Amino acid sequence: MNRMDYIFDVGMYDGLDTLNYLRMGFRVIAIEANPELCKKNRYLFRDFIKKNQLIIVNKGIGDKYKKMKLYIDKLHKDRSTFLPALVTKEDKRYKTKEIKIIPFSEIINRFGVPFYLKIDIEGFDKYCLKPFKKNYKPKYISLEFSNKADIKRLKKLGYNKFKFVDQSNIKPKGSSGGFGKDAIDVISGNMWRSYYELVCSVDKIFKKSKYKWFDVHVTY
Repeated sequence: MNRMDYIFDVGMYDGLDTLNYLRMGFRVIAIEANPELCKKNRYLFRDFIKKNQLIIVNKGIGDKYKKMKLYIDKLHKDRSTFLPALVTKEDKRYKTKEIKIIPFSEIINRFGVPFYLKIDIEGFDKYCLKPFKKNYKPKYISLEFSNKADIKRLKKLGYNKFKFVDQSNIKPKGSSGGFGKDAIDVISGNMWRSYYELVCSVDKIFKKSKYKWFDVHVTY
């Protein structure tokens, strides 16, 4: 079932994006692996939760049901990762917490297909695309750019309009900004580009960037 009034915020973090979507009038399913952030956000967003406009799911997203160690930055609790390669043994800033991982299909089976799916879960973005098909997918998706393989996956799902958004220019800082027509491509502005226009330009743009933080936005 497609839910045109729903947005899924996968990687809720400090809730900046969730707050933006709630203010736009959407119902939000926010997914966050870090239990400390979930506790904090459940308090901050308690009024929206009481109105049934927001549901916070404290789970990690992966390829199957399992448990994984989440590395949580003690100084910046909004920074966490399931990837041990990003954390050295000598780095004392991180503590670990064992988190339940679920396939994204469980979220889709429970809540349906959202109007917009925002994904930012540090290397695990691809698992959020697995339940979808060409005739069964969100109207809009955005995810953090890490490689061209994710862009190719989106094309295979039938998405044919693309934007490459420089997140270092987004305000408030740390948020994902707008989506759809409100997302601003680094070359074409508000205009959508084709798959081939995008993939031919991303490497050059990414290499020149100081901050190297871009999101890919798609629709059809």
